[in-house]
Amino acid sequence: AEAIAAAQAASLAEQAARSAAAAAVQAELAEALNQAPPQQQQGLQLPQQAPQQPKQAQQPKQPPKQKQPEAHDRAAPAVAQQRQDSQTAPSSGKATKAQKQQQQQRR
Repeated sequence: AEAIAAAQAASLAEQAARSAAAAAVQAELAEALNQAPPQQQQGLQLPQQAPQQPKQAQQPKQPPKQKQPEAHDRAAPAVAQQRQDSQTAPSSGKATKAQKQQQQQRR
């Protein structure tokens, strides 16, 4: 019985982590849609937010877990910039234009 309860708790924790990650992704998509034209907002944003809101109300564990994907999102561009700096360090003038183009493409 203890093993079954532990397995159920582990599966609940996994579901909470997945839904927290999904909610974080949906929040990022909602932010991206807020910057989009109004026609796209009405079509895409509402179906995403409708399932997202009850999940947040049911799971109080979400806010600390949502910070993890943001930390990865912050770390990834910094690592990418370090790689660009190491690759383009020997050449001086043309490297900055290439770096700016690559950064714009990634964002």
